[in-house]
Amino acid sequence: MLDEHSENGYKEIFPPFICNEESFVGTGNLPKFKEDLFKIEGTKFFLIPTAEVPLTNIFSGDIIDESSLPINLVAYSACFRSEAGSYGKDVRALFVSINLIKWN
Repeated sequence: MLDEHSENGYKEIFPPFICNEESFVGTGNLPKFKEDLFKIEGTKFFLIPTAEVPLTNIFSGDIIDESSLPINLVAYSACFRSEAGSYGKDVRALFVSINLIKWN
């Protein structure tokens, strides 16, 4: 699938699996989805719930000239998130990670 998108003008990105708190605020994930995210204890970093968090932050703080639009990106990444409202329910473990692999 990456080849198909690359052949059609999309730039392939391998995003990081960890982003800082500002990245999550900028994409609207924080504070709204705080309970569904996996925070790295003792830091201001979280595991990504979807590749859109690091992808949109590539351009954070930039003013993009209209003539350079659209910007076509494709990513294949692991995604870490819990089901809405289920955080901690029926879980008795030191660390629980829900890891999804998806195309963005």
